[in-house]
Amino acid sequence: MFRHLAGRVARQLTASAEALEPITPDRAGWASVRAWVERHGDVYDRYEPMFRVAQAAAESDEAIASGSERTRDRSVAVVRSKLTAMPVPGRHLDAVVALLLETMSRTPHVAAVVERALSSPAYPRSRVDDALADIVHRTLAGFNPDVNVHQPAL
Repeated sequence: MFRHLAGRVARQLTASAEALEPITPDRAGWASVRAWVERHGDVYDRYEPMFRVAQAAAESDEAIASGSERTRDRSVAVVRSKLTAMPVPGRHLDAVVALLLETMSRTPHVAAVVERALSSPAYPRSRVDDALADIVHRTLAGFNPDVNVHQPAL
């Protein structure tokens, strides 16, 4: 059952990456990244328990580990194909994209933990998605304060 669900999550994450529009250094590129982050978050919200136990499952189940690696590699390749400029040197790009994907998968949980600790909804999903989109876009398209710097609402 777990492998079946893991496969479903993997297919949805891959489809989310494939729907990504070109990542350009302008507002359109940021909007593309933001839409991708939101789709990824929707998958996370639907399958949060799977994300939370995926690492432990991969450590104890070779099929889960290899499937996770294939999904990551496909998503990295898709993201690479959507880039119009690369501020990250090509030899490091795959590792950087893989790290960004992992960040996208872990951040919602971290934000929820912080909210519970504060007993306050300090990090609504839209705020987290904007922050993730800023980080991903800055990393993949370069820093542009007019495009990928969003001040938090106070």
